[in-house]
Amino acid sequence: MKKAWMILVAVFLLACACPLTRTVNTPAPETSTSPPVTGNLTLKRLRPAGGDLGTQLHQEASSAAALGQHMFVEFDASW
Repeated sequence: MKKAWMILVAVFLLACACPLTRTVNTPAPETSTSPPVTGNLTLKRLRPAGGDLGTQLHQEASSAAALGQHMFVEFDASW
């Protein structure tokens, strides 16, 4: 009987610690059309409508060089 109580308490505690809720991932809303600038950091978002990716990257590389910054590229995807 003691084992049954221990199992019942363990199941109850696990049920309380693991709620059955689902989180829906939604894309972040567009915040601004102008890139945010923080210190020596300028963020740019490239869009498919902007043309060829290689061309856009070359343009942004020259913009970064003109500002005395290094260009870093981050790719992401929302599935």
